[in-house]
Amino acid sequence: MDYRVFRRAHDPDRRMSEIERNRADDEAMTTVRIDSRRFGTIEVEESSLFEFADGLLGLEESTRSLVLVEQEDTPYYWLHSATDPDVAFVVTDPWAFWPDYDIVIPDEVEEELGLAGPEDVGVMVLVSVRPAADGGSPTVTANLLGPLVVSSSTRRGRQLVLDNARYSARQRIGA
Repeated sequence: MDYRVFRRAHDPDRRMSEIERNRADDEAMTTVRIDSRRFGTIEVEESSLFEFADGLLGLEESTRSLVLVEQEDTPYYWLHSATDPDVAFVVTDPWAFWPDYDIVIPDEVEEELGLAGPEDVGVMVLVSVRPAADGGSPTVTANLLGPLVVSSSTRRGRQLVLDNARYSARQRIGA
């Protein structure tokens, strides 16, 4: 799927919390308990988890994750592993900072995730915060070369690895 098609249909007001809530109503309501070091005990419906069959790069065993929305008025969210309670990443919608961000989702990934169309696609990028050496403002970057693509209907996701010289694995936010 050419993601530019989605970008044209992309609603900047569509938040990750909406993707998080967009799941079938007829799914069984099985509760999963995550004893998170960062957030304490989290109990969520199993149907709210995303399945990353191959995990994330460097964390292949971390195959099930939850998107946590702490505040609705921020572009940042948490991607918290349900298989490793110590693993949680800050993520964001790349279009919140880079309106011209473009990716192409390979056909095999589209099929693997069961993407039903542009409205079914969610994209997040991992965010890193590095403290300044001199005690100044931290450097906040996003990995635009390794976006996470998820299906809001099938709850499956995959981390892509892009080969695009326009983007960086440490693209500064707010620079």
